[in-house]
Amino acid sequence: MVITRSKKRSLVLSLICVAYSYYKFEEILTVCFLLLTPLGLIWFSEGLGSFKGYVGSFRSIDRETPPDMIKVIGWILLIGIFVLVYIKKNITF
Repeated sequence: MVITRSKKRSLVLSLICVAYSYYKFEEILTVCFLLLTPLGLIWFSEGLGSFKGYVGSFRSIDRETPPDMIKVIGWILLIGIFVLVYIKKNITF
């Protein structure tokens, strides 16, 4: 696995997101858990995109998914989580 700039940037943004939610330990764990999916999509997009086969409920994947599409979805989720953490931290009700 090659460590690209995209992978480094996603890790840095994730660490900033975790550091920004430092108020309670439960919030830190929640943010870490939420970040697993986008980081997995960004870091392992080649392996996830090459999956073909049976996925359940009588469905199957017959073509490979482009890894760049999987990375884009991961980045959208990562930025969305970062925005939600920022909003939750700065807006009080």
